Amino acid sequence: KTFSTYLYHFRKWNVYFRSFIAKKNVMFKKIKTTTHLIFIILFISYAIVTYFSNETQIKINQNRAVYSKKFNSVISGLSLLKSDTDNVIKYNIKNSEENKIKKRYFWNLLKDE
Repeated sequence: KTFSTYLYHFRKWNVYFRSFIAKKNVMFKKIKTTTHLIFIILFISYAIVTYFSNETQIKINQNRAVYSKKFNSVISGLSLLKSDTDNVIKYNIKNSEENKIKKRYFWNLLKDE
């Protein structure tokens, strides 16, 4: 046998997924992929149904109520501090008038005189 016959048989064998016994397993691979797809769809649908169920919504609302009660009890125990930041910033009005931005006469440059 020559190299060309081996190459021909190699191409012929690699028609399905580059394997000698691939023609036998095509149906098995299709069944396997469809079962995986079915399990993924079932898992996602189960997760969605359990997440949006009434029991889960009740538990979420109960947890929120418990945490808000805890938060309010902690907040009520805190003392308020007097603000000492009134009139901290003093503005120097004299320098602001001296540093005025020079007016730009852009439109005057475009006018025909």
